[in-house]
Amino acid sequence: MRLRIALAVILVSTSVFADDRAVAVEYIKARCATLSKGATAADVEKVLALINDDAVVEHPKFGAIVKGKDAIRRGMVSHLEDYTGDRDESGIIVLGSVDSPGAIAFKTRTTFVTGEGAERKVVQREGLTIVEIKNGRISRLIEY
Repeated sequence: MRLRIALAVILVSTSVFADDRAVAVEYIKARCATLSKGATAADVEKVLALINDDAVVEHPKFGAIVKGKDAIRRGMVSHLEDYTGDRDESGIIVLGSVDSPGAIAFKTRTTFVTGEGAERKVVQREGLTIVEIKNGRISRLIEY
């Protein structure tokens, strides 16, 4: 009997675990669309659809903590016009990941372009994005 219970718990946990990963991967895909020229508030809304209303986004390197979906929206929309590269040269590549119940850590390479002409600059950063999930939506993002 004990083995059956343990197996049932593992099967339920695996299913929830897979759903958490799917949400996190969908976030990365949606976020890519916001990093290129022509990105709109509608692209930002696709990201926000995956996030809880009281979510928190942290950027420890910059000492920034953004609380709540409305503040996250304002921050993302405020940067849309900064991006001047097309979708082929902007985005996020996942280099690796580690999953645990309720959180997924992605090692990423994020690339975006700012400026035009002589001011054009391609920015490429490797980092770590931790995506915490509660009740099927993102509750916290930490971007190192």
